[in-house]
Amino acid sequence: MKAHYLLALPVIALVIAASGCTIPGLGGGTLAGGKGIVIESFEPDFSQIYSTESAQLQLKVRNAGTVDGELKSVDLTGIDWAKSGTCTSLKGKMLPAVPDKGITGETRNCMWVVTPKQDEVPSDMSVTFYPVARVRYGYTTSTVKSITFGTSTELRSIQDRGGTLPADTISTTSGPVSIDIVSKGPIRVSQSGIDFPIELALNNAGGGIACKTECTPTDWNKVTLTIKLPDGITPQDGCENGVYTLWRGKSNTIGCRLHADGDFTGRVQKLITVTAEYDYIVDATTSLTVTGSSSQGVWV
Repeated sequence: MKAHYLLALPVIALVIAASGCTIPGLGGGTLAGGKGIVIESFEPDFSQIYSTESAQLQLKVRNAGTVDGELKSVDLTGIDWAKSGTCTSLKGKMLPAVPDKGITGETRNCMWVVTPKQDEVPSDMSVTFYPVARVRYGYTTSTVKSITFGTSTELRSIQDRGGTLPADTISTTSGPVSIDIVSKGPIRVSQSGIDFPIELALNNAGGGIACKTECTPTDWNKVTLTIKLPDGITPQDGCENGVYTLWRGKSNTIGCRLHADGDFTGRVQKLITVTAEYDYIVDATTSLTVTGSSSQGVWV
């Protein structure tokens, strides 16, 4: 049987870049890393085909975060070939991971069947193409900060007895955008109350693009924050609900000044809750080499 060899030729590449990091993927491509709904696998059934053949591009996604996520769209870019398959219908709610129960999160998969343009690659010549899978989904991240407030008399009494002043605690859900509430307690409150600062630190940790709902290009790198304050705590400056921009798609630090009323005795634990709502885009890239159609045979 006559052997056929790939010729060393320039590579045609079209890669759509997303803000954030990527990790090596299958088939010489890249996969989106991070938490939330992640692209766990994106690869062709055969990495090399002739231009008379079709290829299957298989996609697998998983909700690796700890809250429900909603798949909104799955698109294939990077190649303008004829395509069909099941990926356009891959939508709807995905259940989260539950780490303490050993549950890794719901997975779903789909497939595109793609066919190269027969006259695009010359006979007996080979070109590598880089298809890109783009997944958009809706997600939320919530963080709760517990801060202890106390009168000077109460906190001094704890110290005099050799006790330990109560420490702040924080709890957060796992998602591609993280929220940290920075404040140091306990906070001493006089009868007239006290102003105190907090800081909200947003970080894009999912390797993709956060955006407002619908995710038009003008909405990229934006999240919607809702800040819930307990009774007796009121905003003085900052900490307003609304849309906040991630600098270069990465992070934002929001400074606030709050006021604690002084109409309580002893000490009390109060919770500040911050929730971010956003859509999120993740990309994954794979590679597929096409040889002109005059050659015969199939790679395996």
